[in-house]
Amino acid sequence: KNYHSILSKYLYGIQKTITQCCNCRKSIYNFQTYNFLIFPLLDVKNYIINYYQQQNQIINYQNYTLTLNDCFIYYQKIDFFYGENNIYCNMCRSMQNSRYCNLLYSVPTILCIVLNRGKNNSDFKERILFGLDLDLSFIVEENKNTAKYYLIGAVCHVGDSSMSGHFFAYCRSHYTSKWYLYNDAIVSESNGDKILSEMTPYILFYHKYT
Repeated sequence: KNYHSILSKYLYGIQKTITQCCNCRKSIYNFQTYNFLIFPLLDVKNYIINYYQQQNQIINYQNYTLTLNDCFIYYQKIDFFYGENNIYCNMCRSMQNSRYCNLLYSVPTILCIVLNRGKNNSDFKERILFGLDLDLSFIVEENKNTAKYYLIGAVCHVGDSSMSGHFFAYCRSHYTSKWYLYNDAIVSESNGDKILSEMTPYILFYHKYT
């Protein structure tokens, strides 16, 4: 609260990290602010394929298209600190294997999602399905009913790699709700269906329903 500002009001949420000792099961909770979420798409895809296979669902890696919900399933995954990476436990008073996960404690008014892509050609063009609406009530701890969003912007790219090509953006007018394509100095009217056909976005911007 001491650092409250117009930016923190609209752009910052709170992330909750849970670290648990595998020996005594004592959990430690940490809270940190964030103003964007980064998802490494190749890591997400590898995790999701393994996740579905553990549930006895046969998924073809090459043909599978990621969804934005897959990214948030990946966000909640449980990781482990083993061996040389284990953590000191105050309860056990010794170094112990531990596990941890991230949760979204609260979400901002404007949510920025960065889709991190690889540099080679196949990784760079990894496709992802996203929608004009986004419901995060399944992952947010605080005020679940207020975790519903609508898309207001997308940064996209055309080209063969991150070292070449061209960036452009779609933005939704706050006043008219019309969509516009910003391509260098040229601005033209667009629509939501056109945006959803751009399956290789770099950054997505969502605004919370009020």
